[in-house]
Amino acid sequence: MIFMSNPSNPTGRVLPEKEIRRLARIAREQGLLMIVDEVYYKYLYGGIKHFSICQVEEMEKQAILLNSFSKTYAMTAGEWGT
Repeated sequence: MIFMSNPSNPTGRVLPEKEIRRLARIAREQGLLMIVDEVYYKYLYGGIKHFSICQVEEMEKQAILLNSFSKTYAMTAGEWGT
C-alpha cells in the first residue's frame, strides 16, 4: 500500500503529473493499493494544476481517494461547535 497526500500538508507541495504517473506505474507493477489524500486540492495558487492519481485510467481498481467538504468549505468542527 502507498499513502500519498497531494497537495501535501503542511508544505503545500503538489506532485507533477509525471511523478504521479510514475507512482501509478510502480503501484500497478507491484500490485499495491494507492490511498490518496487530496483534501487540499482546491487550495492551489499561481497557476499550479492538480492531477489526481484517479485520472490514470489503469488505477481505477487500485486507488482510493480521500477528500473532504470541511476543509474546502471551511466547515471544520471548531466553527460548528461540537
